[in-house]
Amino acid sequence: MIEIQCPRCKQYWYSNEDEGKVRLCSRCVDHLRQKRGSRGEMDLVFLFGLAIALFFDLLLILLTALMPEIFGKACMILALVIWAAGVIVLRFASGFGGWSVWGFPYDGDFDWHLGRWGLLMFLSAMVLGGACGALMGLKL
Repeated sequence: MIEIQCPRCKQYWYSNEDEGKVRLCSRCVDHLRQKRGSRGEMDLVFLFGLAIALFFDLLLILLTALMPEIFGKACMILALVIWAAGVIVLRFASGFGGWSVWGFPYDGDFDWHLGRWGLLMFLSAMVLGGACGALMGLKL
């Protein structure tokens, strides 16, 4: 048994391994692992929703590019509806607090678990409306 002093807490502990590197005691290792926390889990539902929104937007933009007289106005109306829904969800996520510009709330207390869906809708509507407007020949 070799007596080793932990460089963090200065406590002595014993080990059978003879290594020349600095080693922490088991309490310090556990404390540092607990403090670091676990890795964030991937949210598959949100990633699936993101993939569906991306696919749907690209499909609608492609259809608008091929047939702007049929899909152009429907695309713009859908973009406005999705934009309004995104703004409403963002306002719910902010708890109706703070002030907003273009639907983005500026408040310290914001629920991103709900707000990310509103942001996804908001950005999807901006991309859809901008692309359909450009394909239909709208000028600012």
